[in-house]
Amino acid sequence: MSKTFLALSVAWALALPVSTIAGGNGEINAQQSLTELIDQLQNNGTLSTTDSPSTEVPGSGDGLLQTLQQAKADGALPDQKNLWPSIIEGFRISDVDRPRVDKWRTWFLQHQGKLEEILQNSRPFLYYVATAVKERGMPMELALLPAIESGYNPRAYSPAAAAGLWQFVPGTARGFGLQNTRWGDPRLSLTASTNAALDYLSYLYNYFGGNWLLAIAAYNAGQGTVSAAIQQNVAAGLPTDFWDLHLPNETENYVAELLALAQVIKNATAYHVALPEIANRAQLALVHPQQSVNLEVAARLMNVSVSELQHLNAGLRYGVAPAGYALVVPKDKAETLRTALSQQSTELMGTPSTSSSQPSSEEAVARKVTPVSEPRPAKATPNVHYITIRSGETLSQVALRTGVSISDLQRWNHLRSANDLQVGQKLVVYGGKTIPVVTATQATITVRAGESLWQIAQRAGVNVAALAAANHLSTHSMIHPGQVLRLPAQGSLMAALRPRQEQLAAAIPRATTYVVRPGDTVWQIAARYHVSPKSVVQWNRLASAADIHPGTRLTIYTR
Repeated sequence: MSKTFLALSVAWALALPVSTIAGGNGEINAQQSLTELIDQLQNNGTLSTTDSPSTEVPGSGDGLLQTLQQAKADGALPDQKNLWPSIIEGFRISDVDRPRVDKWRTWFLQHQGKLEEILQNSRPFLYYVATAVKERGMPMELALLPAIESGYNPRAYSPAAAAGLWQFVPGTARGFGLQNTRWGDPRLSLTASTNAALDYLSYLYNYFGGNWLLAIAAYNAGQGTVSAAIQQNVAAGLPTDFWDLHLPNETENYVAELLALAQVIKNATAYHVALPEIANRAQLALVHPQQSVNLEVAARLMNVSVSELQHLNAGLRYGVAPAGYALVVPKDKAETLRTALSQQSTELMGTPSTSSSQPSSEEAVARKVTPVSEPRPAKATPNVHYITIRSGETLSQVALRTGVSISDLQRWNHLRSANDLQVGQKLVVYGGKTIPVVTATQATITVRAGESLWQIAQRAGVNVAALAAANHLSTHSMIHPGQVLRLPAQGSLMAALRPRQEQLAAAIPRATTYVVRPGDTVWQIAARYHVSPKSVVQWNRLASAADIHPGTRLTIYTR
C-alpha cells in the first residue's frame, strides 16, 4: 500500500481534515476538505489504493475513491467546508437530559425566526470565537455563549450596564484588562472582549475544580453567588453539582438555554432547523495601523461600507482607530489596507516613491485624507512657544493642534480644569508641532434620536458654533431625529476626546436587549425603561403589544 494512501486512510478514518500530504502532482492543503479530495481524485486519478494491480478492488479502478464516495453518500464524511460540523465536534457538556433544558430546546424550536436572527448575527464573528475556544481546549459550547448573552450583537447593552458580545459589566471588565479609553469601550471589541471572556471562564473553571457548568453559572451570577450556593449544600450534606444547587432562576435558565441551543444545533437536521452556511475558514483579519486612522478613511481605502467596518469594530465609539490598534477588517481586504496605509506613511515622512506609475484610486484617497493622529508627549529638551486660544476652541483641540497631551497643557499652564480657557489667552507649550488632522469627506450628518446639537458636534468632531452656523441655526435650536445637517467645510480640526466628552456621549441612545420574563407586558417593560409602549412595538416590529412571550428578546433604546 502506498504511503499516500495510508496517510489519507488514517485521516479519513479519524474524521480529521487532511494534513499537508505530498502526493502525485503536489500537496493537499491542511484546510482542504475530504469532500474536495474526492473531486480531486475524480479529476486527475493520481492517487490509487495500491502500488500493485493485483491488490486493486475489482471493478473500481480506485478503491480509495470508491470508499470515500460511499462514505460521503452515507453521511459519514464530515463537511469540512462548513463551520458547524467543527463546532459540533467540540461539544462536551450539552449531552444532558434535564426538564429545564428540554423547555428551552422547545422554545428555540418554536421561535425559529429568532434563532435564525441570532445565528445570522454570529456570521462575522463565530469563526474567530470558535477558533479562540478551540485553541484553549475549551468546550465548543462556549462559542455559543455570546448568542445567549447578547444575541451576537457587539453593541448590546443591558440595564445592569453590561455591554458587548460577552456582556461584561464595568467592574469585571476592568479586572480583565477591558479599561475604557478615550477611543472607546474595549468591551465592545471582538478581539479584546473574547480574550478577556475566555480568560475569565478559564479562571472560573479552575476556581470551581474543573466544572464547566459551575463556571458558566458563575459567569452569569458571579463567583460569590455560586460559592454561597455550594457552601449551603455542603452545610446541608447535599451534592454540590450544578443541578443540585439553589441558584437564582435567571442563572439556572441561563445555563439551560446555552445547553439547549447546543442540542438544537447538533440535531438541526432532525429538528428541521436550517443553520446558516458559515465558511470553516477565517473571514476576518487584524490590521495594526502605524498611525491613527478614521474608519471612514479605512473603509474607502478597502472599498467596503463604513457601517460594516463600524460593526466589526464596535469598540471604537468615535470611529477612530489609534496607532497600533487591532483593527478588524474583512480578510480579503486586509492586504489592500496595509498597503495603502504603508504608502501613505511613506509619503507623509517624505520618502521618495519607488514607482513612477500613476497612483491608483486607493492611493489617491490615502494621499487626500490624512488619518487622525494621537497627541504625543513633549520631547525631553523641548522648544518653548505660545499658542493663542481661538474662539470656540477647547483644550483638547489645542492639544491636537500642538501635538502634546491635555494633561501637559494643564500642568504647564496651571489650569485646574480643561474648561479654564478664555479667547485670546496664551498658553505655553514645550515642544510639539502642529498636526493637521482632516476629517473624512462627509458633507452631512443625520440626527439620531435624543441627540442635541452639541452631541452631534462631538460625534462629527467639529465645533458646535461652526455646525450651527453651517445650518443657519443657533446653538440652542431644536432639531429632530432624521434631520440632515451640513457639516462645516472639510479640513476642520477634529477634537481629541476628553473623558468628560465620553461621559456625555454615553447619553446618546443605546440599544439594550431585554429578555421577556413570565408575566411581563409591553407596558411594564416600557415603564421600566422610561420609554413609550408604542416605541417598544415599533422598535421590535411587533404585530401588537400582545405579541411577546417569555424568552422573547426585545431591543430597547435607552440613554
